[in-house]
Amino acid sequence: MKTEEVFQNNNYRDFTSLSFLNEDIMSPDSDRFKNMVENSQDWFWEFDENADFTYASPRIKDLLGYEPEEIIGLNAFDLMASEEAERVHKYFDPIAKRYQPFSCLENINLHKDGHEVIIESSGTPIFDEDGNFKGYRGIDRDVTRQRQLETDFRHVFSEMIDAFALHEIICDEAGTPIDYRFLNVNPAFEKITGLKAVDVIGKTVLEVMPGTESHWIKTYGDVALNGKTVHFDHYSGEIDRHFEVKAYSPRPGQFACIFLDITRQKNTEQALKESEERFRSAFVTIPDPVVIAKLSDGAIVDVNPAFEFETGIKRIEAIGHNSADLNLWEDEGNRQAFREELIRNGAIINQEVNFRTQGDKVRPCKLSAKVFHLNDEPYILIIVRDITDEKMAERALIETDQIKSEFISTAAHELRTPLTAIMGFAEILSDPKTGRDFSDEQRTTFIKKIFDRSESLKKMIDDLLDISRIERGQPLRMHFENVHIQDVISVSVDSFSDQFTNREFELEISEATKSIPLAIDRHRILQVLENLLSNAVKYSNEGSAITIKAEAINNEVAVSICDTGIGMTEEEARRVFDKFYRADTSETAISGLGLGMSIAKQIIEAHHGHIQVESAKGVGSTFTFFLPTAN
Repeated sequence: MKTEEVFQNNNYRDFTSLSFLNEDIMSPDSDRFKNMVENSQDWFWEFDENADFTYASPRIKDLLGYEPEEIIGLNAFDLMASEEAERVHKYFDPIAKRYQPFSCLENINLHKDGHEVIIESSGTPIFDEDGNFKGYRGIDRDVTRQRQLETDFRHVFSEMIDAFALHEIICDEAGTPIDYRFLNVNPAFEKITGLKAVDVIGKTVLEVMPGTESHWIKTYGDVALNGKTVHFDHYSGEIDRHFEVKAYSPRPGQFACIFLDITRQKNTEQALKESEERFRSAFVTIPDPVVIAKLSDGAIVDVNPAFEFETGIKRIEAIGHNSADLNLWEDEGNRQAFREELIRNGAIINQEVNFRTQGDKVRPCKLSAKVFHLNDEPYILIIVRDITDEKMAERALIETDQIKSEFISTAAHELRTPLTAIMGFAEILSDPKTGRDFSDEQRTTFIKKIFDRSESLKKMIDDLLDISRIERGQPLRMHFENVHIQDVISVSVDSFSDQFTNREFELEISEATKSIPLAIDRHRILQVLENLLSNAVKYSNEGSAITIKAEAINNEVAVSICDTGIGMTEEEARRVFDKFYRADTSETAISGLGLGMSIAKQIIEAHHGHIQVESAKGVGSTFTFFLPTAN
């Protein structure tokens, strides 16, 4: 074997082959030897059977700081610390006794300045012509840097946050990858996967995770056998984790995987996706208009269907424009103030403004807005709630409170009037001085007036009790029986004819109606007729006619009471059936609690019927209620 074949790039391959070197080549006078030594990065040496140096090449100066002549005569173990010398002796002595070559014997020498140098030594025995052992000649290489790199690598390997695993691919006879074996794993691998190194190293993936899909074995086989590098995300169902994987081949037949546990990231992404889906679902289904816009210029990014419906502006027409462009604000000053407050505070809750809606109608609205950031750019989420109904309800509540206050005052007055009359007549009759002076006819008149006023008082109290039940949500007490409507109407009209002899009551009852039985509460329907006839009498002039009609319409019987009295405005007619409502009677000074129409409506609806009114100011009113037939 030629020297040039042993040394390549100033590195040795097999130092056991140094036995071919003869004395001529090793002679200091040999040109080939000088050329080899001077161009080598390694230290050539020779020591005798006692390990005392007999030769040292110039490289010793760079390696350990000594001149070659300083080394001659020194023992090889003198260059080591005592503990290191003892360790190396245990390894080297058995080799030397058998005159064996050695290769890559790692030992730590002390530099002349005292620092440690890690050396890798290889040598071959020397024999004289008679075959007597004369010592060793060999080469030392400085591997300090290499070992430090290996130490650093092991540190990085053990401390790296990414999991690392080295594998060898296993193929069948056809060369097809069928499995792979774990060769090494780092602590991060154990932490991330929950698999211990002691349980996986030396085992195949199908032994450790039997459910591994063949697709992955094929993928990693391609890496190990063809040197391909891959980078992908992978979910392991065996351990329920998501990983970002990078795989490469450090040497033929092997592949290394560096992977990062991205389970939290994936879960976060999934949660974000679900959150976005929930937001999108809420965004498109929420009944209030919702707008997303840029804070910088107010340019609209998106609107929901409710916005399109309320404003009449299509989504595609709104995007890219701001609310000023779309003329949504009634007052431009309010828009500017809204934006400035939003920039200042980051949020606004229920600010009342007037907005233009479809048909250019201006409606009161409450705006709530919140600034949020997306890709470091500020946006606004605005929710607009139409409070028209709320405002109407507030006004209605105020009116109701006012009506109730007026009702209390009216009720006190209305109750006091008959009570005062009753007390007055009772006092007259019971006076011991004047009571005896009245004739029997006068006494009868007074008693009748007391009875009439008591009856009036009883009716008002009954109305109060009825409305109290209605207010508490309790049903009116009803007793149904089959009755012909003309019988009930006749009783009511006869009663009023006797009371109001100066009025003409005209009955118009169709023949068909007379034969139709109704399932009604006779007393309650009489109460309705009494309220309607009483109003007709109160609100019409003396001598005017009041018409009562009854006719069959489909499966209902319609009963109407018509008068030619003062009538009502459209607003009064709309509210006439409201509880406690009384039309403005300042001109007529007509008494009453304002409960009759509300109670009448409740009674008719309790019969599964309905009631309505047609009226015109100065013309008169027609109240009609409809009752289903018994069938």
